[in-house]
Amino acid sequence: VETEVPAASITEQYGVDENSAMGAGFSYTEVKVPGTRLLPDGYGGAMGSSLLVSEGELPVGVVGFAEADVVRAAEALRAGGAVVFVSPGVEVDSTTARLVNQHFDEQGERLGRSTAEVPATFVEVGPRWGGPAAILSSAAAETADLDTVMVALVVGKDQVSKAQEDEINEVLAGVDQSASFYVERGYQAPDETLIAQLILVALGGVLMLGGTLTATFLALSDARPDLATLSAIGASPRTRRGVAAAYAIVVGFVGAILGAAVGFIPGIAVTRPLTTSGGDGCVLEGGGFCQGVSDQVGPFLDVPWLMIGGLVVALPLLTALIVGLAARSRLPLVARLD
Repeated sequence: VETEVPAASITEQYGVDENSAMGAGFSYTEVKVPGTRLLPDGYGGAMGSSLLVSEGELPVGVVGFAEADVVRAAEALRAGGAVVFVSPGVEVDSTTARLVNQHFDEQGERLGRSTAEVPATFVEVGPRWGGPAAILSSAAAETADLDTVMVALVVGKDQVSKAQEDEINEVLAGVDQSASFYVERGYQAPDETLIAQLILVALGGVLMLGGTLTATFLALSDARPDLATLSAIGASPRTRRGVAAAYAIVVGFVGAILGAAVGFIPGIAVTRPLTTSGGDGCVLEGGGFCQGVSDQVGPFLDVPWLMIGGLVVALPLLTALIVGLAARSRLPLVARLD
């Protein structure tokens, strides 16, 4: 990382070693509180371990908490305790947590088990938490006889380009199969979505341009006597072109605004079924009560303002420019008949 991104800030992240201390197999540690279900419902090891170790503050990669929770967590770690994450709605009436560590061989046979009680502060997380199960201080890890190792490197925000990410992963592939480098860039639209959007923009642009030009030139044909009159009283070609462009702007803007208004309502309505997932399954319990088995995610609404602005504002202006440049500078004089 230092070779490919020399200016990046790199923080070493420590955590509980989840490889077996006995040389083979694996181990894992559960965080429990007597009388309370597993804390939290779900967690992940994207930071290299499901139990991170930090001194005095939350690790740099663990974010998204209120300032009051961050302060409480820092105080707990400085006091030699642990910060345990709990799911929404879970009430914990305890000041300690139990760390249960189990060792297994490569065949899954348990080799050993150990437990330890450590002082703990409990912090609520969101319903779809994917971070670690807990943050331990070095003192808490030592009390539970857990091996602490460097499990990850955290690189500063917005300091790695896509090309640098690819180069780092190429090098890592030759170092260790299990090593990887991931840059969180927020939601990235898949290529299929971008292609579909470009097709929609192109199709909408062609239809709108064709319709606007057709309607504008029909209107200009009806207005030829008026344009001829302007010419007869000395109007310059620029004036006649301005009148023609004004026709195009009016026709284009009216059509674009009406089209956007008509499409807005079904566009918003269709986001609910298309962007909502989960929350629709259930397990029948005693008495016929349906208990949901997954959290509902969505709906999400992201209005493509740039696309709409291009079609509603930029395209009518482009059409007016085309009409203004293509309008005839000289018209044959016609006689008005009353």
